[in-house]
Amino acid sequence: MSIQDPPAIGDFYQSETYTQAFCVGRLIRKVFNSILRQADDELAPFGLTYAQWFPLFRLTQSSSCTVLGLAKEIEVNPGALTRSLDRLEKNGLILRQRNPLDKRVVQITLTPLGKEIAARVPHVLSGVMNRHLSALGPQASQVLIDSLQQMLISGEGGLCPAAPQEILPQTRASSCPKLSH
Repeated sequence: MSIQDPPAIGDFYQSETYTQAFCVGRLIRKVFNSILRQADDELAPFGLTYAQWFPLFRLTQSSSCTVLGLAKEIEVNPGALTRSLDRLEKNGLILRQRNPLDKRVVQITLTPLGKEIAARVPHVLSGVMNRHLSALGPQASQVLIDSLQQMLISGEGGLCPAAPQEILPQTRASSCPKLSH
């Protein structure tokens, strides 16, 4: 099979009729951007944008985490994460400390204020997600989630078909403990 020949199984899209308007990737990106905009709007009173609230929330899942481990966990460039962490530290939400045994390793911990603000993130995200899923109902929402997990498995070359949670980004092994779903 060449790069120009799509696989014979499951040819939902056809090159002759393909349009960007109905591209699942584009629709997923538009939904993702809508979720981020709404979450950012609701978390703006706390001075947080996606670049800050996502790592802040992720840190609630562990007592301490390394910069490199967190960057891998949330799938961002360590340099970009460092800029976000600079703002979080400046606002008194996190502490960064060098590991006394290895000065190259930087541990991140939430401050009491960081814990207080991070505790609000799940409430905001639940509301935003529920608004996006409101037209579907519970059963269709679960089908959507299952379908997206299966798309991820297919896109990743069929890894772990019996356990899709094992390849989801938030559960990959790193120096940060695993997120629960």
